[in-house]
Amino acid sequence: MAKSRITPEQVFHWVEAYINRHQYVPSLREIAAGMGYRSSSPIQRHLQVLRERGWLDWSTQAA
Repeated sequence: MAKSRITPEQVFHWVEAYINRHQYVPSLREIAAGMGYRSSSPIQRHLQVLRERGWLDWSTQAA
C-alpha cells in the first residue's frame, strides 16, 4: 500500500507528467507502481472519478 492517501488530482498530474516524459499513456500497473501501490484497484477508482469529472477518457478497445 502507498505511504499516504492520494487524490484523483494527484493521479491526473502523475499521468500528465508521464505522458509528457514518455510520449505514451501509462498502463494501469505503471500508474499504480509509480504512485507507490502494489494493487491497481485504488488507481482504477481514481481514474473512474477523473473520467466522471471529464478530466480523462479512454477507449475500451483492445490494441
